[in-house]
Amino acid sequence: MPFYECRFTEGMLDKDQKAELAKAITDIHVRNTGAAEYFVHVFMTDVRTEDGYVAGRPQKLGTIFARIRAGRTDETKHTMMRELTAAASRISGLPLDDTIAVFQDVPATYIMNGDKLAPEPGEDAQWLGKGKNT
Repeated sequence: MPFYECRFTEGMLDKDQKAELAKAITDIHVRNTGAAEYFVHVFMTDVRTEDGYVAGRPQKLGTIFARIRAGRTDETKHTMMRELTAAASRISGLPLDDTIAVFQDVPATYIMNGDKLAPEPGEDAQWLGKGKNT
């Protein structure tokens, strides 16, 4: 169950751009992993202008932090990171070199949805068939 937190300098993304980025993240994750859309969670956080720094100087930020189920190949994660930074740059207008994607693997056994542990990668359909909605 991936959790994506997008941190952008306030005012960089309006409501429609946030929705567009959330859809792009969902599509990228599903296309590259085969996971069900149901599992993809995206959170948007506006960072105040005075709270974003690079090298000790104020800087506009565009960072996507992803916590995904462990078990994906490095190649898959690298592809996803490239696609995520490209989408973030295109949607926000921030230069590609100023967008960052950070991935962290989380074992499925460390993720709980309600009273059920998350499925291992590739077991989504079976898990969803046990009463979860898609």
